[in-house]
Amino acid sequence: MEIPIDILEKLIARSKRIASPEVNLEQLRRESESTRRAWWNEIEANKREYNNLPYDRDKFLESNMALARLKLVVSFLDKGESPPPEHAFRQEELDLLREFEQFIVYDRLSVEEIKDYVRSGRDEEKGIVKLAKHASLKGYNQIYKLMEQKNIPSDLAFAFQRIYQDRIKKMEIAASEIGLAEVYKEVERVEVKAGVSPYDAQLSERTYMTRLETNLREKKELKWKKIEKFDRLKKIRSELEAIKPISREVLKQTMPHGLGLRAVAKKRKWLIFTKTVFMLELKVLSDYKELYLSGHDAENISFAEMMLHVEEAIPKVKKCPYVLALASTTRWEDRAIGYAKEGVGLSPNLCLVLIELKDKVPHSKPDDTRLEKVLPYLEAW
Repeated sequence: MEIPIDILEKLIARSKRIASPEVNLEQLRRESESTRRAWWNEIEANKREYNNLPYDRDKFLESNMALARLKLVVSFLDKGESPPPEHAFRQEELDLLREFEQFIVYDRLSVEEIKDYVRSGRDEEKGIVKLAKHASLKGYNQIYKLMEQKNIPSDLAFAFQRIYQDRIKKMEIAASEIGLAEVYKEVERVEVKAGVSPYDAQLSERTYMTRLETNLREKKELKWKKIEKFDRLKKIRSELEAIKPISREVLKQTMPHGLGLRAVAKKRKWLIFTKTVFMLELKVLSDYKELYLSGHDAENISFAEMMLHVEEAIPKVKKCPYVLALASTTRWEDRAIGYAKEGVGLSPNLCLVLIELKDKVPHSKPDDTRLEKVLPYLEAW
């Protein structure tokens, strides 16, 4: 049975106020010692009352109490005052709160503003870039895993994750972005062959998909129906996690998503019937592992990678032409391009198109007249 609302509100009021991000350590330290000790005693009394209640446990109340108690203990220690002897917090927990407090300036910035600061490399009195470097060194691109490794108690970990959710996201992105920024500088220094950054690849695929969808909806020669967009974030993250941990939020913010699209083109047959004349499946491909590990991708997409997607498409081919379009954010291997142009060994109703987004070039079998109506849609530059 849940705690009645009136009892819950009474027990949570003080700890909820102190635990909130709006009350930071600096504000607590400005309060008198007697005031802070009174708050501590109030929370302890509420905690004892809660522990004796015959109701279900409430993790929100427990997490607020844990974080409020931790903030008060740190405020005592930071001012050279004796902390309550019964607090039982470890040094790892005290240090983690102090680390979170350093990033309070991030609360007033959007994710894009933080990324812009880091990419530009300009630091200023707010120390945005300096904090990002600190986050990278501390491994804050994976804060949740870090809390697990430090054995942060569940009530306190839940409080951090819930109350500081927005700040954690920004800390993780800043840590990842500074790593990418350092890689970009190194890439420029050694003058590697032309390639793309994760940001470039993400922008390229997003721009292309937006223009492609616009073409399918607005160009009138074929009537495209059942336009379905998808991404391969789950699969990409699974592959990257096997190399080095990455959170879903960081992946979404800093890497291409493996975007794709499916659609069906129909034409009217007789007066009321329609007939499917084309099925289209498009995928945007990048070398995700190379982008993740080195922050730069200058490799061509391989023939083997192309064949994996061709084999996946074969069971989907029906009686009408099935157009498989594979777009690379870099370029394609010569062998892959040759295969697409020859079309040897492809299922009769499978039409293959390879697209190089960097150079805005499509490759397909030149004499395949079926593609004459489809290619103008795919050339979404």
